[in-house]
Amino acid sequence: MYPQHQLASAAQLGQAATMEMDGKFEEAKARYLQLASKFSGYTVVAAKLGAARCAEALGQGKEARQLYEELTPSVAGTPWALSVAIRLDVLGRSQENVASGVALPTPAGSGMVK
Repeated sequence: MYPQHQLASAAQLGQAATMEMDGKFEEAKARYLQLASKFSGYTVVAAKLGAARCAEALGQGKEARQLYEELTPSVAGTPWALSVAIRLDVLGRSQENVASGVALPTPAGSGMVK
């Protein structure tokens, strides 16, 4: 209702996160990507992280990896750096194990990557 409100970006991130938690990964990913291109600052980082989580949940490892790699310079020295590094490591290991069929955990509540 108030797109110019100073908390609009936070509210819209919350809507995307709700879609993600409801398992609506395609919708959530699209919303996160829209927010990443619309806003600036922490909203871009949070939105790209959300889009990357959704891509992982959808089995789109290459896209998730690309999003995490794009974030790496932006999050250096922030609390998000460790999370991004861990997800990149897990994605790297999962790509190595695809042929062997080993399943690795994805972000909380989003299933498994094969």
